[in-house]
Parts: sequence; C-alpha cells; structure tokens
Amino acid sequence: MIHVKATIWGEPDVLPFTRIFDYGSADEEIFFSSAAMIQEKLARKMKINANEALVTYCACVVKSIRAGRPESEFKKTLRKSCLPTR
Repeated sequence: MIHVKATIWGEPDVLPFTRIFDYGSADEEIFFSSAAMIQEKLARKMKINANEALVTYCACVVKSIRAGRPESEFKKTLRKSCLPTR
C-alpha cells in the first residue's frame, strides 16, 4: 500500500498545491508504471508538469523507504537518484 501526501509551495501569490497518492496493493503497478513513463519522458528531454514531477518524486520516496534506507540518507540522494542520467 502506498499513502503519500505531498504539498508544493511556490511563489507567495500562489496557493500551495497538495496531492495525495493513495494506492492499494492491487493499484501499485499502475502507480509505478506511470512513474516509469514519466522517467522515459525525462530521458527524452521532454518537459513534465507539476503532477508528473510529484509522481516521480513520490515513487522515488516509496522505493527508498522500501529499500530500507534511513530518511536522512535518501533525502540527501533523492534529487540525484530521481533524475535520469544525462
């Protein structure tokens, strides 16, 4: 099961944007397939929107937690590990 609540704060004149990822065990494959398609877009140097960026970020967080990495470790390396090699 995946349950992640992510909030993006932007410019002061824009309201925060919150998205909740709540997938049961049967739907996890859909979530990770979506994340893989977004990674393919990034690898082809295509632009992604805020929702796609959140899916990518949350997929990386979930994978890190399931791999047993401590929070302090994956916070440091999350930015690098979520991006495709260029």
